[in-house]
Amino acid sequence: EGGEVEMPMADQFWGDYFGSLKDKFGVYWMINYNSANQ
Repeated sequence: EGGEVEMPMADQFWGDYFGSLKDKFGVYWMINYNSANQ
């Protein structure tokens, strides 16, 4: 609520699932998930 998606979560060329967003306070977040680590 009040945030904005900068880059929707998606599979990336380096093999991870990645996306970014800006929260309602203006803080940018980048989320990177690597399922190979599990």
